[in-house]
Amino acid sequence: MAVSEEGALLQFVPFSSALDGSFWHALTKNKLEVYRLDEAPRSVHGFYSNGYAEGLPSSMNLDMTAFDDDAVIPALCFPSRGTLIPFNTLDAFKTSDKKQLLQQEAKKMWNDIQSGAALRQPDLLSRFLLLCFADLKKYHYYYWFAFPALSLPEKCNVLETKTLKQYYGSEKILQLQQAHDTFCKDKVPPAFVILEKSSTISFHALSEFEKLQNDQEASVMLGFSDPSTMEAYAGWPLRNLLALVTVIWAGLSELTVLCYRNRVKDGRRECSHSLVLRVRLSQSDPPTVFHVTTACPRAVGWEKNEAQRLVPRMVDLSSSMDPSRLAESAIDLNLKLMRWRLLPSLDLEQISNTRCLLLGAGTLGCNVARSLLNSEGISMTIPMPGHPVSGDAEGQVREDVRRLEELVERHDVVFLLLDTREGRWLPTLLAASMHKIVINAALGFDTFMVMRHGLKSDPSSPVAMETEPMMRMGEGIHGSRLGCYFCNDVVAPGDSTRDRTLDQQCTVSRPGMSMLVSALAVELLISLLQHPDSLYFDSSLSQAWVKIKLSLTHDARFDDELEGCQGS
Repeated sequence: MAVSEEGALLQFVPFSSALDGSFWHALTKNKLEVYRLDEAPRSVHGFYSNGYAEGLPSSMNLDMTAFDDDAVIPALCFPSRGTLIPFNTLDAFKTSDKKQLLQQEAKKMWNDIQSGAALRQPDLLSRFLLLCFADLKKYHYYYWFAFPALSLPEKCNVLETKTLKQYYGSEKILQLQQAHDTFCKDKVPPAFVILEKSSTISFHALSEFEKLQNDQEASVMLGFSDPSTMEAYAGWPLRNLLALVTVIWAGLSELTVLCYRNRVKDGRRECSHSLVLRVRLSQSDPPTVFHVTTACPRAVGWEKNEAQRLVPRMVDLSSSMDPSRLAESAIDLNLKLMRWRLLPSLDLEQISNTRCLLLGAGTLGCNVARSLLNSEGISMTIPMPGHPVSGDAEGQVREDVRRLEELVERHDVVFLLLDTREGRWLPTLLAASMHKIVINAALGFDTFMVMRHGLKSDPSSPVAMETEPMMRMGEGIHGSRLGCYFCNDVVAPGDSTRDRTLDQQCTVSRPGMSMLVSALAVELLISLLQHPDSLYFDSSLSQAWVKIKLSLTHDARFDDELEGCQGS
């Protein structure tokens, strides 16, 4: 208990904004479909509680229902009316007149107080202002809350502070709880009057305060649902409630306030920690009479950030709202679950750090890209043998060669997914010279081929010295000895599309074939990356991939092609 003849200055615990993730999803939808370029203020609502656990901030909560006019707030919570201003640019958000906007919102409360509407409907005293800018490309949201509070009365002192347990005994606290439940049977109001008379306690509407004050045999307290959890300080709603008292009951200089807190502890409802304040209001002599034309008092209430500075806040929700980030997260989860039981030794870091270059963005290219999810489109032409270049285009060809060379240099793996044989020739040479992994895939109508190119090693290297005895014993071709797509081809690369009909120029294949082939190509790369010998693993593994084919009819030409590839 704190007692002082003059009293200490009454202080208040401000609200802290608490925005649920669903609020930003709803805001994004409204911005795209409803608000668009309209920056007009929009009505929203939030809610707070007087049952927060000890140590938690008094929060103003907003979720996806903030935009619904008929939304139902959670049980034992109290509504707060808000105004949302959705700015179109970050600059407009930063340069807006914050003082004027806050004062406009405070004036709404001031008018409700002067008209008596707030006396009949106390939730009109709880308002907030929300300025925001939504960067929907990056899913960055800039926002700033204000909880307007009228600076009236200008000075207010606390003469005495007690807990409800100190003010009442345990028996009376139980009686007070029962009276509160009876009063709040239909609706829990944010402010009320408590009357104690003839050893009975009853709750009444705020509008009955003046009538009850005139009862000489009764003790009257002004009460409100307090969101504060601090031991000695009342919550923010008391500020505007006292402003109402100063205007409506101008002659009142002292009153008792119950800061009602309704906490559930150990499965039981507890309110003994509520505060009872004896408050002295600073009143003019004679008391000031407020008219409709009286100017609105100065307002305060901009929310501070975590560092207690008056600046806006920003939240980055790209990880939970950006479709590409969500897809990456789902893939990452799938890969990590593989390591639990199926593939404990799977090296995810090696996979994620591998940079792949896909040459060809047609049927195969798109499906391989979908499996890899590393996609960035580059439009260019690959020079091909047998396709002559006119003098005017020679400069562009040189530029394409230079650019292709740079792309191969920057990547670890090259996928050859082009339509023609000759389109694969120059990338094969560049990849071989730069010692890059090459995965080659090709489609027919009911046949396909998936293979990898070999990587030559230094004859004096440990890898080459270890494989030489194995080669002599006929145990298979080592990875360092594998060739490329063209190694056993007796036909030089040329213009394979000349004098061919449209169906022969295009890759006509069975539905679903491209998805199967692209999946095998990606799996071949993953197997290569995870093998202990990495780039130089035994060719018998790659031959197993090469021999796979799907065929409805026997195609001798395809068998011949496979035989040639196995020797590469």
